[in-house]
Amino acid sequence: MSATAPVLQESAALAARGGRIGLSAPTTYAQLPIALSQGQAAQRITSDDEPVREWARSSSQGLEWIQEVPHARARARAILAPLLVEGSEELLPSLRVWLEATGSWDVASRELGIHRHTLRRRINTIETMLDRDLSGMNARTDVWLALQALDANL
Repeated sequence: MSATAPVLQESAALAARGGRIGLSAPTTYAQLPIALSQGQAAQRITSDDEPVREWARSSSQGLEWIQEVPHARARARAILAPLLVEGSEELLPSLRVWLEATGSWDVASRELGIHRHTLRRRINTIETMLDRDLSGMNARTDVWLALQALDANL
């Protein structure tokens, strides 16, 4: 559910005077603390092009929320540090494509233009370098979020 037309009109008028506004999802009085948090989070990801941001819309558009995590880029660099060294250039793209293919060796190797055994070797190397077993969802998610934070404008 998005904000009502009058709320959006008033917000746009305030934004026209130089403000940046984050709008929570419609809420009840009992849920005001949650609404405040949503509004603040939405406000943090406003821009000159979009000075009014609705929580409901921003929370469903990818991983922009990662910008709210303190020190996200530093944490991402710490997680991925072994892969950011010279000589490991093919590992990050291989990892990213493999994760995007939800771990499918055939799909990822086809997209990368390499043999699936080459991809398996690269992922094994990555697991060793990161000291993580990427067969589980927790490790994959941690690494995927680190990749996203590394790519974000933080």
